[in-house]
Amino acid sequence: MAGFFDSLHIELDGTGVSFTVIYPGFVFSVINQPELSPDGTPFGDRSLVRRRGETMETDECGRLILATVAGRRRDLVMTWRGKTGVLKLIISPAGRPNRPQSAGVPPVAGDSGVSSPLDSDMAGAPLLRLDPDNPDPVVVEHAAELLRRGRLVAFPTETVYGLGANALDPDAVAAIYAAKGRPAWNPVIAHVPDVDAARVLTRHWPPAADLLAAKFWPGPLTLVLPKSPHVPDVATAGLDAIGIRVPAHSVALALLRAAGVPIAAPSANRFTQVSPTTAQHVQRSLGDRVELILDGGPSTVGIESTVVDLTGADAVILRPGMIGAADLELALRKSGVAVRTATATVAHDAAAAPTLAQRSPGMADRHYAPRADVWLFDPDQHSEIDTALAERRAETGTVTALLRTTTLSVPAGTIVRLPNDPADYARELYAALHAADNAGASLIVIERPPADDRWAALRDRLARAAR
Repeated sequence: MAGFFDSLHIELDGTGVSFTVIYPGFVFSVINQPELSPDGTPFGDRSLVRRRGETMETDECGRLILATVAGRRRDLVMTWRGKTGVLKLIISPAGRPNRPQSAGVPPVAGDSGVSSPLDSDMAGAPLLRLDPDNPDPVVVEHAAELLRRGRLVAFPTETVYGLGANALDPDAVAAIYAAKGRPAWNPVIAHVPDVDAARVLTRHWPPAADLLAAKFWPGPLTLVLPKSPHVPDVATAGLDAIGIRVPAHSVALALLRAAGVPIAAPSANRFTQVSPTTAQHVQRSLGDRVELILDGGPSTVGIESTVVDLTGADAVILRPGMIGAADLELALRKSGVAVRTATATVAHDAAAAPTLAQRSPGMADRHYAPRADVWLFDPDQHSEIDTALAERRAETGTVTALLRTTTLSVPAGTIVRLPNDPADYARELYAALHAADNAGASLIVIERPPADDRWAALRDRLARAAR
């Protein structure tokens, strides 16, 4: 299990150091306090590890080391150079979860209660927890360096968790498609920290883009615009347009600023499956296919962004989201730009897709889908659903019902009440679908939301989940 290590060896050359490495559930300290260096500056003391021009708290070092070594197959050697010598830290990967054993590295008293930012129950990639209001810059920089090196990092946004890669690196973007099992006709969205970074990815930025960006960015709106020549075709499914957005999540924004490159990031799950709204959802779906998972808490919007195509005269909604047509019309009311909807559907196992379906992610007929079968029903159909469940009780197995206004008889299952407000409903929907799958439900029965603009995105997601 990645993230645990059999051995920790410290080599001290001509100097001493006080150093703490944090492991899941344990803290191990190495303390060796020698004479000061000639200029009176200690190479290390009981709280800091120093190299020239840099100070790092030991807790931060420990988190950085764990993020770096988890999942490796070879020893990692990290070196700090001081004026009077070198500290070399060698960490060897373990073949099984085990408390590290090392001569001269005694456990700190009471260490079993120490919390770690590294998830101790992980499968595959390490999961590092971050304060969404104040993300740790050491961890963020480590994740940014992985992205710059072409690796995959899952990270939180306000919509869902994204599977991130350098959007300008064709091989890194191709790795997203391989990890997800995503068809080549399905484009990915490039995430950027601000409007200036978005403009760099386009060769034409219309006035409507300024209006929508000023109103909704950072936020759950993706704009499709003519792409700049330096954007690789693999990120746009071969089309001459790219989807771009600025996420409204402090961890995502910190990562984007630290990385210095746009991050291509579809939802961090296998293709057609339910999008993740927590780091644990990512771990269960892609834990062995990603280098690192950043945990910034549950997503606050809960479903994917609205996608609007601005490559023509109109603003065309390709994928509905929580920013609806009425919101867009209000923002564009003085621009002369009309808002219309032109969603499309393509078979999820198709070898190719029509151009319209190709312009936005989320157009597969089966998408956002749990493992269980899904039945949708309107509120006035609850009696028929009750009858159908009673007739098929022996063959349906465990049932989960996601209800809003109606009631059903589900004697061998679970009833989950979802909110009446569309924003609250969106925030809870995917988590409820994941919970039903985790509980082993064979059938999920869902009351269909109202047929109005505020619920359009939710009706779209449920219709595709039920295919």
